[in-house]
Amino acid sequence: MRERHAMAAVLTAAVLLTGCGGSGDGERKEQDGGRSPAAALTPAEVKAVLPRTGDVPGWKPADSMVLDMSKGASAGACAGGKQGECARARAIGSIVLRKAGEGELDFRVFAHRDAETATEAYPFLWKDASESWITPAEKVSIGTPGDRRDALRGELETGYGSHVQIRVGPTLLLLRVITPDGRPHRTDAQLRALGEMFAERAREAHDGELPSAVLRG
Repeated sequence: MRERHAMAAVLTAAVLLTGCGGSGDGERKEQDGGRSPAAALTPAEVKAVLPRTGDVPGWKPADSMVLDMSKGASAGACAGGKQGECARARAIGSIVLRKAGEGELDFRVFAHRDAETATEAYPFLWKDASESWITPAEKVSIGTPGDRRDALRGELETGYGSHVQIRVGPTLLLLRVITPDGRPHRTDAQLRALGEMFAERAREAHDGELPSAVLRG
């Protein structure tokens, strides 16, 4: 397994960040085998976890951002624009993918200091992300990605939507899927595939690998 500084070297060459830098938390090791737990992802690693052009075939990036919260970035400017979503996160990233007539996919990454901090933040973020239903939402079965996961599907003011939240070690992942009126709702299988891909990208980053998981099929 590669060490954290090896991952940082790969990302420095492969990822260009604007206004964001690494946090230099030192070496990251595996979570099992008695080794130290995963450390917080750096802003460069957060950017690498976010899906890029081609990772979700047919969908094109529209808006994206990565903020290094350890550098004093404003909580009000974070992904989602709500201070609660930024509480205690070290770095935050988001990207919106759009496809004509199909709606949008909003991926968000919240890198926390450690798994305990992420666990504490999990219910707050989920509550904050799930307040916009205009009709009672239904639970969605997305399998078992990450260390913890929740998913709901229901009607929003902007259309029919689904919210998926996953914890991978010290990192929280939030996926919001919006489907325009008149279009088929995203199925459990479709949401499961998106969630598994997103969680795998986070796992790869924590293992010192350049995230490469893509949506297949």
